[in-house]
Amino acid sequence: MGTNGTAIVRDLAWGTHLCQFFESPDDLVEVLVPYFASGLERGDGCLWIVSDPLGIGDARRALATAVRDVDRRIRAKQIEILSSEEWYLRGGGFRRESVLKGWLAREAQALRRGFGGLRLSGNASWLTGRRWKPFMAYEGAVQRVLADHRIIALCSYPAARCGPAETVEVVRHHDLALVKRGGTWDAFASPDRNDAASAADAREQRYRDILERVPIHLAAVDAAGRFTAWNEYSEKLFGYTKKEAIGTLTPAALHTSPRGAAEVLRRARVDGIFDGDVELRHKDGRRIAAHLRVIPHRDRAGAIVGYCGFAEDFTDRMRAEEQSRALAAHLNAVLNSIAEGYIAIDREGRLATINRAALDRFFRRPSEELLGKVFWEECPEYARAELRRFCRGALRRRRPAHFETASPQADAWFEVHAYPRASGLELYLHDITERRRSETALKAVSRFPEENTSPVLRIDRAGTVLYANPASRSLAGKGGIRIGGPLPAPLRALASRGAACRRRCELEIAVRGRVVSFMVVPVAGTRYVNLYGRDVTDRTRAEAALRRAGGDLEKKVARRTAQLLRANEALSREVATRKKREVLITAENFILDLLAKKTSRREYLAAVAGCLRRLTGCRCVGIRVAGADGGIPYEASAGFSRRFLAQESDISIASDACVCTRAISRRFEPSDDAALRPRGSFCINDTASFVAGLDPCDRRKYRGACMAAGFSSVAVIPIVHRGAAIAAIHLADRRPGRVPPAVMELVESLTRLIGEGIKRFNLEDDIRRSTIVQGVVSTLLRSSLGHIDIDRVLRKALNVILSIDWLGFEKRGAVFLSTEDGAALELRTQRGLSRQFARRFRSLRLDSCLCGRAVARRAVEFRPCISAAENLIPAGMRRLGHYCIPLVADGKAIGVISIFLRSRCRRDPGRERFLLPIANAVAAIVKYKRTQMRLHQTNEILERVFSSTNFLIAYLDARCRYIRVNQAYADADGRPPEFFAGKNHFDLFPGREHRRIFADVIATGRPFAAYAKPFASAGRPGGQATYRDWSLHPVTGVTGAVEGLVLLLVDVTKRTQAEEELRKTQTALGEARRLSDIGTLAATVAHELRNPLGVIRTAAYNIRRKAQNPALESHLANIDKKVIESDQIISNLLFYSRIRPPQRGNVAIGALLEECVQDVARKFPKHDAAVERRWQDLDGVAIEADVHQIREVFANVLNNAFEALPEKRGRIAITGRLDPAATRIAVTIEDTGAGIA
Repeated sequence: MGTNGTAIVRDLAWGTHLCQFFESPDDLVEVLVPYFASGLERGDGCLWIVSDPLGIGDARRALATAVRDVDRRIRAKQIEILSSEEWYLRGGGFRRESVLKGWLAREAQALRRGFGGLRLSGNASWLTGRRWKPFMAYEGAVQRVLADHRIIALCSYPAARCGPAETVEVVRHHDLALVKRGGTWDAFASPDRNDAASAADAREQRYRDILERVPIHLAAVDAAGRFTAWNEYSEKLFGYTKKEAIGTLTPAALHTSPRGAAEVLRRARVDGIFDGDVELRHKDGRRIAAHLRVIPHRDRAGAIVGYCGFAEDFTDRMRAEEQSRALAAHLNAVLNSIAEGYIAIDREGRLATINRAALDRFFRRPSEELLGKVFWEECPEYARAELRRFCRGALRRRRPAHFETASPQADAWFEVHAYPRASGLELYLHDITERRRSETALKAVSRFPEENTSPVLRIDRAGTVLYANPASRSLAGKGGIRIGGPLPAPLRALASRGAACRRRCELEIAVRGRVVSFMVVPVAGTRYVNLYGRDVTDRTRAEAALRRAGGDLEKKVARRTAQLLRANEALSREVATRKKREVLITAENFILDLLAKKTSRREYLAAVAGCLRRLTGCRCVGIRVAGADGGIPYEASAGFSRRFLAQESDISIASDACVCTRAISRRFEPSDDAALRPRGSFCINDTASFVAGLDPCDRRKYRGACMAAGFSSVAVIPIVHRGAAIAAIHLADRRPGRVPPAVMELVESLTRLIGEGIKRFNLEDDIRRSTIVQGVVSTLLRSSLGHIDIDRVLRKALNVILSIDWLGFEKRGAVFLSTEDGAALELRTQRGLSRQFARRFRSLRLDSCLCGRAVARRAVEFRPCISAAENLIPAGMRRLGHYCIPLVADGKAIGVISIFLRSRCRRDPGRERFLLPIANAVAAIVKYKRTQMRLHQTNEILERVFSSTNFLIAYLDARCRYIRVNQAYADADGRPPEFFAGKNHFDLFPGREHRRIFADVIATGRPFAAYAKPFASAGRPGGQATYRDWSLHPVTGVTGAVEGLVLLLVDVTKRTQAEEELRKTQTALGEARRLSDIGTLAATVAHELRNPLGVIRTAAYNIRRKAQNPALESHLANIDKKVIESDQIISNLLFYSRIRPPQRGNVAIGALLEECVQDVARKFPKHDAAVERRWQDLDGVAIEADVHQIREVFANVLNNAFEALPEKRGRIAITGRLDPAATRIAVTIEDTGAGIA
């Protein structure tokens, strides 16, 4: 072993018991940390018992270095770390049995929590000399016990405390010993290990023999859910042999439902064990009540690899307990019905049974407060001591005994009889209160006649009163009874009778509303008798009331008896109902088993028919299933003759009048009412009588096949599923009275389950056929993807259809396709038909045959038998049936599949549901192939256009990635065409506006076009722009979404340049024409205006010269001024109207600005304006321009600035800047005026 001690302790088998000799805490950590880390990784439960020199905190920190989530595992109780005082020395000392039971309890707890087993370690540093021997005996017991448990134990011993003898003894009690020598851990096997292994093998074989013969069900299940172990008792309990069970049987077969088995395994997996009562099932369907325990079996990694199960049959015990409970209930009813009190106590005197009379008269407390307690301790105080002595004496002597006791509180006397039994003592309490009261009264009368309140008389034989006490003197009216006088007649007769017979006689007489009872007592040796009277008015009244109560009780008993009789009848009916229910449940279970075992509807219904034959006792049972074509053939039968089945299997709901057809269609005739049941079943127990009672017209509504076959008892029970009759059960027997109501009810109860089975198999058939359809369609679609022509696809489709046996087709058929104009059909392929057929029907008109009608109507056409009038096929084939299935694609019929089948076959919607998807797939393939051909032709044309055109064409996907470009597009960009594939357009040609256009086309699906757009082109000299017309067209898929883009560009640079030159020329011509017109207008206006201005100037001059008037001088000066201004305006107008090219020369901008500022300032002498000159950057800078025009620009702007100043005051700033490249200057003139409003 390596220095870390992990090579051996990581891989240990369950039941291994090993020891370690350590010298330091590091030795413990080296071995125990990997030991427990391996167990935690495998999913084992762990328990670490520490002692000096390693404490709980040290162990936890050391384990945290190897297991990151050790705190979580401690919280989850996967590992616990305890001290030796908590485990070995609980209660102050070491107890071997207690510690060993503790290990086993921790193992069970770990298994319940879902862990694989228990991995433990204990440190023996706490051992002292006197505890060594008991501890070694404990180690030997551990060695023997661990072999049978999922436990691994590692014991740590301090090497310093173990001498040679102790070391040998420790090693002898362990499988392996770990010793550190030279820094390396070595493992030594115990010399007794081989003997122990042999003993373990023998013990294992013995255990196998015991488990094989143990009287409980013992089995094991693997991960796949199959039994791998099955003992002899399991064979007896469930009826399955070991060969039938192992490897084949699953737990679901033993449970009453698969869900029950799954729930048991789930609870065992989650809780670590399942322990509870369940109901299991015998092979023959018999129910078994059992107590089941299931434990999961885990591998070293903690994964569940199987389950072990134990079951104990307690069916008989449960029945015995039910009988015992019923007997106890009956005994309690009997005990509670008797008038005497009954008490049963055990040998310790504890109360076991108390009847109602004892509770009411003696205890006066409910039984819940008494049962289980000591009898004489719960008795009334007055009888407690006496009953204790009496009961103990009776129990000791074991002989019957009795005694009397009185109850002062209740003024009652009880006579107690005790009868010893093996289980204890039975006590009977008899109420003797009345008897004791009578005896007490008689004693009182005899002792105190004078004081007695009851009459006392002494009469001689003549009837004379010899003595009468005061109470008797008022018995005879006013005079009363006097001594020496006669007695009243009733008493005299009583006295005479008593004296004559010499024995006691009694008589009750009514005296003054009271009833007095007289007793005649003859006195021996004398001639007189004594009469003792007692007032029994209350008793008489009580007796009368008791008689009335007795009469009422007798009436109640009679009523209760009648109720019991009715209850007994109801119970008998309930028993019969339960028996029927058991029969029904058994039949339902059998049918459910059939659903799980049978693979086809025919097999299932055949087994159901056999089951119904056994249940009903009818000799003939058949099950008809309604077909889609309206036929109701026998799907399964038992007992019917072949002739009868052949005759009756071909009837149809639409064409035949029969009870079977009416039962399935649910349309009965009035004549059926006498034999109809509430659930729609038809039942006759004497067909001859039924038919005899029908009118001749009604008899025609019955086919009479059953009566002709000799059946006297006939019943038809519809099988209804979700409101629709899908089948019918036909019961028939030649003996009358074989379908009584009980049989009908039983069969009607099973129809729902049978219908569910039929529907399930129908669904499976539909799924199977759908799978076939999908397979056929997939095959055709796969073949169509290859390079094969349409005729080969059609031939393959026809062969596939004709090869499916259950369709019932003849191996003959053909496929026609429509011509391009749709007026005729062309034969494209055929199978099983003659050359004559191929020549004759190479082309068909749509109005000439059944195939044409199918195409014209786009619907399936069917003929059960082709008539001679239909000129469709050669004469030798006219007795065949004919199916024509149109090939429809996008609502248009493009062809037809023509298939032949046996004559007189009915139309079957099931066939059509199968054929239509195939026909649609074939139509789609034909259309696809035709489209593919057209696309191929179109692609060839497009490819030629794509390759030879001078247009720039690019095809992109919806993410604007290039798929393909033509040579012209690539040449325009100076790259090869393959360069563009996969690259994004905007990575090569970025542009926000173009990106927006592309996104809009993709989102809306609308194309975009732009004309004469400039594009920068590095290929043109001087970097001149290239002008192109470009358009973007979306390519949409079948869903309408844009899947690609086509970018088309046309170079229109030359056209654009020519258009620009033309536009410039046209503009120049228009400007020249405009200026010419303006010049002409200006010259005309100037000429017309200067003439009057000259006249005005001359007139002003003459007035000034002739008038010599100073008062007119100012007016004349003003006229001169305005004439000059008008002349200047005319000169300016003539100046602007002239077409004068600029006279360029070098102009110093700084000097020119200074001149303009001074000239404008002189024009506005009254303005107080501060002019800021900021054109230092322009000093010495000259530009090429027309000096007059530049001066005029600056002067006009400065004039505007001066005129805009508010109140002729303000600031004007002139700024001049030269750009860094010295290619451009900028002059800015700012003022503080209000600006232009």
